[in-house]
Amino acid sequence: MNTAQTIMIVILAISGFPLGIFLSNHIKEELKQGKPFFVIILILSIIGMILSLIFAKSDTLVFLLSALVFVFLMFLVCFLKAR
Repeated sequence: MNTAQTIMIVILAISGFPLGIFLSNHIKEELKQGKPFFVIILILSIIGMILSLIFAKSDTLVFLLSALVFVFLMFLVCFLKAR
């Protein structure tokens, strides 16, 4: 994996945080109703991240890991705002 791919993967993973803030500010009513689903998605993304770390032998699995980090950060922000 080259440097450009690594930078793109890190940017993709970290961009979940500002997107989560944006979503949580615009869907306040749905946050309280969907709180159990946020917990399920957070747990599934943590399991997926762990599995991707264990089996990350190709670029595709590393990209999957970054996508799961993106989802985790996005839903973590929404979950914390729903409290």
